[in-house]
Amino acid sequence: MKKIISYALAFSMVFGSAAMLPQGADTALGMPGVIAAAPAVNAESATIYALSDWSQKFISVPAGKEAHQIKVTGASDVTYSVYSGNSVTVSDTGLVEPNYKKTYWYSTGGMYMIGYSSPQEGQEPIKVSTDLITGQSKIKVTADGTVMYVDVTVTGYEKIYAEEVLDDYIAGHITSGMTDKEKITEAAKMAAGYDYSASGSSATYMIVAKGGDCWASTDLIIQFCEKLGLKAWSRNGNRDIGAGSGHMNAMVKTSDGTYYEVEAGYSGTAPRMYSVRERKTLFSYRTNSTLGGKEVYQYDGEENPEKLVVPDEIDGVPVVSIGESFVSSESGIKEIVLPDSVKKICESAFGSCSDLEKINLPASLETIEQYVFAKDYMLKDVTVPDGCAFVYKDGAFYDKGYTTLISAPAASEIEIPDTVTRISDTAFFNNKNIKIISLPESVTEIGMGAFYNCGSLEWVKLHENVKMIGDYAFGQSKKISKLVVPDSVGTIGSNAFAGCEKTMTVYASQGSKASELAQSKDMAAEPETRISGDADNSGKLNINDVLITQQYIAGWDVKVDYYGADANGDGRININDVLLAQQKIAGWDVTLF
Repeated sequence: MKKIISYALAFSMVFGSAAMLPQGADTALGMPGVIAAAPAVNAESATIYALSDWSQKFISVPAGKEAHQIKVTGASDVTYSVYSGNSVTVSDTGLVEPNYKKTYWYSTGGMYMIGYSSPQEGQEPIKVSTDLITGQSKIKVTADGTVMYVDVTVTGYEKIYAEEVLDDYIAGHITSGMTDKEKITEAAKMAAGYDYSASGSSATYMIVAKGGDCWASTDLIIQFCEKLGLKAWSRNGNRDIGAGSGHMNAMVKTSDGTYYEVEAGYSGTAPRMYSVRERKTLFSYRTNSTLGGKEVYQYDGEENPEKLVVPDEIDGVPVVSIGESFVSSESGIKEIVLPDSVKKICESAFGSCSDLEKINLPASLETIEQYVFAKDYMLKDVTVPDGCAFVYKDGAFYDKGYTTLISAPAASEIEIPDTVTRISDTAFFNNKNIKIISLPESVTEIGMGAFYNCGSLEWVKLHENVKMIGDYAFGQSKKISKLVVPDSVGTIGSNAFAGCEKTMTVYASQGSKASELAQSKDMAAEPETRISGDADNSGKLNINDVLITQQYIAGWDVKVDYYGADANGDGRININDVLLAQQKIAGWDVTLF
């Protein structure tokens, strides 16, 4: 220890105190003393506010929040760059500002415009739009060789401003002693306190611009109620009597389970009309005077239940009809239960219900309109009681007398009874399961869109009694490569084969309606020259046709020509066709179709 002290004293006497050394020498020599500060930034993260084009004429960003100045201490040589993200720019002096995306719009020569991210040489843009880029970016700061990073978040100030206005309104108008209905009424009054304007469809726009449409009013009511702890959601109002296309209003559920329909989307200037109406049922309904009861036309719950039970009466009056597009295109509903009072199901009532598996048809049912079950690919469980005007068999709905096939939305294999004379409009519309179908000889009419857009359909068997094929009957069913149309057909819709011009060959007699239509549409049209039993379409009947037909029947993934494989002409491919083809090859005196 004494030696160490001596060395320190000697060093001090020779070189003097540390304070007299050149700057940095104390550190280099390992001596305690004054250490130079490392480079540092004034903040490692910051948030700045900015406004989009539309809002700049209504409000301003609070002073001091529109940019962030990076300040560096402990360094003389400093550079700045954007390391990641594109929501900001940074200057040579470290000033960070919001970034905007410019779009240059040019006329396409008609009613439309096309936008580019940069000016097009030699063209004058119709307009230039500027869009705010929000989100986080990282700034790289290099100071005397030391690298530091600053995270900067750009936030649209419109939403913050609107949130503050909404909070202030609630604080000034809602008291603890108010009922839920009184609170909901205040939400409607606030929305109605702004002018109606088609320019904006959000609560933020309505508050900032002092006006908005019915969607904006609905959004404001929902946000208002949710801040008070009340469940609220939007409701489709465009089916209501007198409502405009795309109309929207709100549904609110109170703490005691009461539902209210809240409307503040009326046109005009503030203060506008508003209403808060208690709902006794989540089913929207109206009077059907023709059938003498109520028609339910919409379900207004926050979420769709797996099992949707339609009430048998509303306000003491029986429910007699299901309105047009009742739950069309809705998901989540697996089962629908209809009351015994329903007499009519209107167009598209259950169409495109992607999860619908089960439904019952009541004995009271008298009318099913078109598209009712269109695109219901999962529908396989249908209950029909005795006494109903309709029957269900093999995935298809028929009238009670089996004279009309009404709808077959999910059928994959079907044997149509030989009493059926008409395939109804849109009967197989968008059926993606059906692959082959044989119409019985009794069928005389194929309705409009009957086999439209059947994505898996490869073969349809038509018999000589067919007289009429409707518009779009086989439209967009592009897997049908060959369609034999008999001479009995006297009427064919102009769009019967729409979309199939390049994929389908129509086999018809020269001069027939089918041949004329096909040729007018630039489709391949040829007279039928098939050979019965020629399953591989080689133009000859031999043992290969027998083998490929057997493989097809066994479920092998083989390609067969359905018209050829159907050796006996009954519209089905089975062992009878194999036996008949074998007998013909063996020289037996048998007749092929």
